Amino acid sequence: MDIIVFKGAENRSLLEKIEQHRIQVWRDIVGADVAHTRFSIDSFDLTSWHVVVCGANIEIIGSARLIIASSPHNTPDLCSFGPYVPSIVYPAAFLNRLAVHAQHRHKGVTKLLNNKRHEIAFAQNAQEMWVEARADRKPSLAQIGYECVGTSADESVVGDWLIFRMRIKEVRQTRELAATVKT
Repeated sequence: MDIIVFKGAENRSLLEKIEQHRIQVWRDIVGADVAHTRFSIDSFDLTSWHVVVCGANIEIIGSARLIIASSPHNTPDLCSFGPYVPSIVYPAAFLNRLAVHAQHRHKGVTKLLNNKRHEIAFAQNAQEMWVEARADRKPSLAQIGYECVGTSADESVVGDWLIFRMRIKEVRQTRELAATVKT
């Protein structure tokens, strides 16, 4: 498996393949209409970081997007994060549009995608990372440092969706402390 990282405007043809991949994956979960509306290329895609895990012949196995928002004015997915904007510390990273092909789930692809997005967010000096995820993801997100801050305001997708935040400063301090203890 190969990992490709790029900004959307750098590779429009791959971005179009990602769009097809996202819609295909999410169609099985939320239905064709919602998948097309919610996961097609949007205004954030060209300026966002994209992480792609590929197999042979650049077949997309998994993809995920990372947006670094510098202010409330460029916060993505206000339908989901809108109520939380007053409490967000900027610059903030938004991890969204995660899509892993059904045949490749539970094989570490999501972990690869998230680790790479976390690295980028750290390098871009984001203060917090925000993610919207299904309620069943709460234990795994808590294990890596996310706290649940409430429910998603988006009602377009059926299910129990929650909003999670990770404060990067706290994560850095914990990692630095762990490194000090090891030496």
